[in-house]
Amino acid sequence: MLKRLPTKLISNAKDVVLLFLQLNEVRTRRVIQMVLSLSEKETHKILNDVFSEFSKRHKSFEEILMNNFSKVKKFVLYPGRLSNDRKLLIGSYFSKEYSIDSAALFNPSMVPHPDQSNLKKDSMRFVISMRATGEGHISSIKFREGVIDNKSNVHLNKATGYSCLPQISKLKKDSVLNSRLKFTKKT
Repeated sequence: MLKRLPTKLISNAKDVVLLFLQLNEVRTRRVIQMVLSLSEKETHKILNDVFSEFSKRHKSFEEILMNNFSKVKKFVLYPGRLSNDRKLLIGSYFSKEYSIDSAALFNPSMVPHPDQSNLKKDSMRFVISMRATGEGHISSIKFREGVIDNKSNVHLNKATGYSCLPQISKLKKDSVLNSRLKFTKKT
């Protein structure tokens, strides 16, 4: 027998990530020049406004801004001479918020969570993944955790309020080759 549960997963336009805003070289240089023309006092004030408005919505906000600055620092004559505030402000001008599930959430898939400790008897912790579609119909994968009991009551953990992009790490070519060899060796 199929039973519809009252738990609903609803898209949230306020769930945003901070992306790099790529401009052409002419516009990139123009934006950087505008920030470089500001006094340190103006830079600090504008940066405070940016942090006041956006930092509460993004985990590691300062790190993301600095990472976005690093993507355009090749257009700065002496990037090492810039104050930290100016680097962050430049990084903010090359950042854009993207709402990852403003359009829809669908295709949920639930699996047991690897940590089943500290649960009531006959309950199971789970991880649910779903396809999130945002602005421009770009798809992302979103995860939530929760617990289901033996009466099919589903309790979702409260969302953290932060979404983030995956960190891509570069593997050394040899380590990838060696890991492949482990799976292909006959013993």
